[in-house]
Amino acid sequence: MKSLPFLVLSAALLAGCESRTPIYRANVKLLITHPSATTPADDEDQFVATQKDILSSQLLLHRTEQHMNKTAEEVRDNLADLKVTPIRGSDIIVVSVDSPSPDFAKDLGNALVAEYLKFRDEQRAKISQDDLSPLTHEVQRLEGELEAANEKLDAFQKEHGISTNAQSPEFQALFENREEMQKLYDALLVQSVKANATQFSHDRNVSLLEPAILEPNRVH
Repeated sequence: MKSLPFLVLSAALLAGCESRTPIYRANVKLLITHPSATTPADDEDQFVATQKDILSSQLLLHRTEQHMNKTAEEVRDNLADLKVTPIRGSDIIVVSVDSPSPDFAKDLGNALVAEYLKFRDEQRAKISQDDLSPLTHEVQRLEGELEAANEKLDAFQKEHGISTNAQSPEFQALFENREEMQKLYDALLVQSVKANATQFSHDRNVSLLEPAILEPNRVH
């Protein structure tokens, strides 16, 4: 009978462990490539630190929410942890997403990296005015028009209280115009980056090495 309290405590601990929500981790790997093998170590450390800051930023998380068509609250409820870790002695950065939902962990990891790579392309397109190609000038012009179209759509929604699935002809016209402009902007941005690629031969490149796997690992 003296061992009864111990047995009761053990049973309680076991029940607590079994009732704890399982957490799954999805990893996405990024590869950094260099223009030469003589990159100073300090420059390399600074570059990696900057990429970690970008990947962990609220800007990228907000873009990822839009990419996934999720609200900030939905992401907050499903995201247990987000880590960005360079693998020592290699040119690989690992983005780890922990979540009680293995599908969410995988989807957010892939979406975050997709938005990060898109963001890098956007930044590389914004080169100095003296070096701008006609195509890049067009990208910048269209970017301004896209911002204006978004502001006009937002103003219409606030004035009329109309949601994005409204059937109002005027709203639909504004929405479709914005969507077509967004597609054109995205397409021209990619073309601009490719057209200016030779001007960035001195810069490092970051590419997707391995997307999140279909079945994330269980962390606990």
